[in-house]
Formats: sequence, C-alpha cells, structure tokens
Amino acid sequence: MINRRLPSAAPEHLVMLAAMECFTSCVLTYVQLLGEGRLLPMPDYWNLNYQFRTLLSSKDAKHFSLQFHYGIRMSFTRGDSERLRETIAGGQAAILLCSASRLAYFPRHMLGLETAGFQHSILISGWDEQAGSYRIADPMVGHVGEATPDEMELAGMRSGRQELNYFTLEPPEQDFCPPSAAEVFRYSSERNLKLFDLGAADPAAAAPSKAAGPVPQDDKRQAWAEWFGGRNGGSRAFEQCRSELAALPDWEPAAIKRWCDRNNLTVTSIWKVRQHVWDCFCRLGVMTEAETREAGDAVRRIVRRWQSFNYQLSRVKKLGAASPEDAAALGGMLAELCEEERYFLNWMNDLGQTVEARKEKIES
Repeated sequence: MINRRLPSAAPEHLVMLAAMECFTSCVLTYVQLLGEGRLLPMPDYWNLNYQFRTLLSSKDAKHFSLQFHYGIRMSFTRGDSERLRETIAGGQAAILLCSASRLAYFPRHMLGLETAGFQHSILISGWDEQAGSYRIADPMVGHVGEATPDEMELAGMRSGRQELNYFTLEPPEQDFCPPSAAEVFRYSSERNLKLFDLGAADPAAAAPSKAAGPVPQDDKRQAWAEWFGGRNGGSRAFEQCRSELAALPDWEPAAIKRWCDRNNLTVTSIWKVRQHVWDCFCRLGVMTEAETREAGDAVRRIVRRWQSFNYQLSRVKKLGAASPEDAAALGGMLAELCEEERYFLNWMNDLGQTVEARKEKIES
C-alpha cells in the first residue's frame, strides 16, 4: 500500500454530483484530492435503483470500478473508533456512513430523506495528531472542516452498536497505468448494460405497498438487504416502482405528497447523472460524428422522458390524489423509459466492441 498523505480539503476540491449522491460525491472528491486529474465522473455510472420507495441513480459500492479507472482500492470495514483513527492516521482515507441529523454543521432543512431510511456519507481525509481531530469533507453541503473522534462516533454509531461502518480508500500504486480511452469506452458500455440487466435476473417480486408513510424498521432492514443484494437495480428498479404505483390511488394525500416530494428530487438527479455519464463518453473522443449525433439524440430523448415523468409526479402531488388512470399513466411512462434505456445501453455496448476493433486495426 502506498502511504500518500492527502492535502487538506478545500472548497475547490469538492465534487457534488447530484442530490442523493453523497457517497459517490465523496469518492470523486477523494479523486480530486489525489490530484489525478482524471475523467469525472466514471462513464460506467449509468444506474438505477429503487430503495425505500424511492427511485435513485446511486450505485451500490460493490459495483464501483475505481480500481479499473483510477487504481484506487475501496474496502468495506466495520470497526470501533480506535480502528478508524488508526486507519486515517496510517495514511488512508475513509467514507463514513452516518446520520446527517447528528452532524452539527448539516443544514436542518435538508434532513427530510433521513426519515425515509437513507444514510449520509462524509469523507474523512486525514488525522491531525496535534489537534486530535479528523479532517472531513461533505461535498453535499460544501463543508470542509475538522471533527473529533467523539463527533464521528455520535454521527456514525447506530443505537445499541459500538461500531462504525465505513469504506477505506487506498491510492493507486506508483506503477498504475490508466486504461486507454477505447478501453474505458468498451468496459463502461459493457458494464452499464450488464448492471442494467442484472436486477432483472432476480425472480423475486415485491408486493405493492399500500402506504407510503415512515418505513417500519423491518422494512428498512429488508430494503438494505435488497440494496446490497442488487435485487432492486437496473431494469428491476423500473418494475419495483411500477408495482408500487399500482397502489398509488389507495394512499392518503399526505403519503402521496411525501412520495412525490422524494421522487421529484431524486428523478431530477437521475436525468442529471445520465447527462454527466453521456458527457464522459463524449469526452473520451472515440466516437465518430455520426455516432455521437445518434447516441446524443437517444440520451436527449431519455432525459426528456424522465423530465416528463417528473412533471406528472408534480401534477399528482399538487392534486393530492391519484386516480387509477394516473397510476397507469405513470407506470406506462416508466415502462417506455425502461425500453428506451435498454435500447440505448445495448447500442452503446455494441459500439464499444466496434471501438475496440478500430483501435486494434489502427495499432496493427
């Protein structure tokens, strides 16, 4: 392992990808701190999940490809406060899973999604031995500063458990050789398609929910199990959400408003992240003008569909009620989006193989 001390985070290092993307924003901020100057974000971040009755662009950490893109190794760790301190003092960084409501600096008006079951993430980039405090960064709220071990315990330890959950980040080895643009394109396009279809491979089907209030503790545990098991990802996320929409007319007005509020926010992140990913593919510079135009048109259609879906959510929220026709219309929009995205990802995967073949032909 390379023991590379990171510089203190400054506001210009912070990368805020999109709302509800706190974990990935911490990862990208770490890349900025390393000074690698690589492509941000990763082009294989075309993703969809359905967790806690919410559509998300976030990706499960086990599906990140940091080692391929940056040579960075990321590992999940469960340990006490002293183990975390030793890890950071030893030169590694960590992303701590925590409760935003227990962070003194976190804006109170941004805590709404925590009640639905979502955890927050912050980057711990260093240890100040003299001050006895961590250097931390929270890209979601533009915060850089220091925090004591006690403050990290308060934020990260769940009730009844004397342990912290975090991901360690190790910088690349000195001899790490970044992949070529063609290799990144092929790998990313193939991976996007694979993870999109991965969720569909799970035969388990969730029953529609009759309510959209606070999520019971047992449901939260089940949701996290499904998240880590990858059972609600990719095309499966579309199916899960459509299944819930069938029960939308039975929900109370307050429950409809909460559900629409959450998904209005996260759907905006979904189409913004789609645009970011497409920009990454374009910046690789391996597509022809005609290929860029055709794929770009497809991405714009997908973004418009997500925006139309979001508009319909806002309309239902304003009405405070949903008819069976409203639920069917929203479900139909998701079905069309699923097919549009599947077509695009297949097209990009086929193109990825072509790009590799072109590279091999030029080199030969």
